[in-house]
Amino acid sequence: MRKFSRRFILLIILGLFLAVTACATSGKPAAQSDRPVVTISAPGEGSRFTVGQAVTLEFGATDAVGVAQVEVTINGKPVYVEVVNPPVNAFVASYVWTPERDGSYVIQAVAFSLDGDSSEPVQVVVEVGDTGSEILPTPVPVELLPTAVPDTPTSPPATSIPIPTPTPGSTGDQVKLKPIVTALIALNVRSGPGTAYPVIGRLAQNQSAEIVGRDELGYWWQIVYPSAQGEVGWVAAGGEFSSAINTGGVPVAEIPPEPSAPATETAPSDLGTDNFKPTIYSFTADRYIIAPGESVTLNWDLANAKTAYLRHNGVEEGVVAPGSKTIAPTSDTTYTLIARNDAGETTAQLSIQVAGPTPTTVPVLRSGRNRIVHGQSIDFDQGVVQDTIGSDVDFYWDGQKKQFIPQRGATGALLSSSYGDITLDRCLTASYGQPINTGNGTALMTGCYKTSQGRYGKFYVAEWDLAGNLTVEWLTWDYR
Repeated sequence: MRKFSRRFILLIILGLFLAVTACATSGKPAAQSDRPVVTISAPGEGSRFTVGQAVTLEFGATDAVGVAQVEVTINGKPVYVEVVNPPVNAFVASYVWTPERDGSYVIQAVAFSLDGDSSEPVQVVVEVGDTGSEILPTPVPVELLPTAVPDTPTSPPATSIPIPTPTPGSTGDQVKLKPIVTALIALNVRSGPGTAYPVIGRLAQNQSAEIVGRDELGYWWQIVYPSAQGEVGWVAAGGEFSSAINTGGVPVAEIPPEPSAPATETAPSDLGTDNFKPTIYSFTADRYIIAPGESVTLNWDLANAKTAYLRHNGVEEGVVAPGSKTIAPTSDTTYTLIARNDAGETTAQLSIQVAGPTPTTVPVLRSGRNRIVHGQSIDFDQGVVQDTIGSDVDFYWDGQKKQFIPQRGATGALLSSSYGDITLDRCLTASYGQPINTGNGTALMTGCYKTSQGRYGKFYVAEWDLAGNLTVEWLTWDYR
């Protein structure tokens, strides 16, 4: 895909930023040219909702280098983390949140650039209580007709998809919400409303985009999707592949002309298909940068081939088209799609990089440094040292045996690493069930533990004395 010129990119970013500055209802960070800019356009500051009400969060980010990751938290808990692959200069998305209890909620968004720079966090505070909201109504999903395949057939049925309109006098008349489509699966974005148009990108599963138009029958949504083909793209509106909200009044968009068939350079039009090499329409991945241990799905579409193969790591495997394959490479890997017939072969390549933006940090539940004497027990979930074995303790310290005795399903693992080098991933893969025994007390000790409530943590016995008393430094992650 061709890249924008630098001037074109800057114009796009400037236009988006000015629009957000004029219209956004939330607080806004100061613009900084060398950092991403993130915004929350809905809900507004001080909005009120009821318990169980579906609340649509709308947010976006821009960056001259490329937005690589966007994270949204509610009261510090991550609810939406999207790794944007490939990175884009302008990103918009939404997330439907359903509050489960009354109270105040701080919604925060932050974005990361391809260079690893983070934006200034943006926050809005909303209230959840019995009175509900007179500011934002509960979005009502559009009832969509199912289709047989992810891309709408070239000749769709005559029955059109109903586009609902607000009932006069309803809350929907008072407030106009942006129409949003959310991909239920990884979904092609095409340059026009039909499978004859080329693929210009993809929406990952659960990724959302703003709707700005539709085709006459309502089988395709036109969305905001900056790319080398322009500022918009099209995705199928089939109910089993995407869902949409707030679509009342979405206008019929101007349909671009269908692309002509690929021109041939040597063969006249009356030659058979075997005189032409295969055509590869698309070969894409739902992500191009992944973290170690993550999976990625490859997708392809081709025509006029007798055989097709996927080659990687020196191996070729037969494939069918259209097709897909989910893989989990352990290192940077290049994948080659090969289509062959009697006239020759056509190839396409893509690469998956096993590295990416720093993932969301797992929050620390508790941490501390405690002095423990013989006969005391410790609850690592609450950070409490007790003189007795209470109902939630994790380990009992036997100073005579110089041993932590696990309680109520807690368990431990000894490690030779320094305390600062022990990560959550290391504790997740540690070998548990070992006795945490300090031996003769002549060496310091580090390790991991799993609490009686199933959380993971790490510890470091900093010091002890001949009487069997010790000082332990510890940290419990909010992960189980």
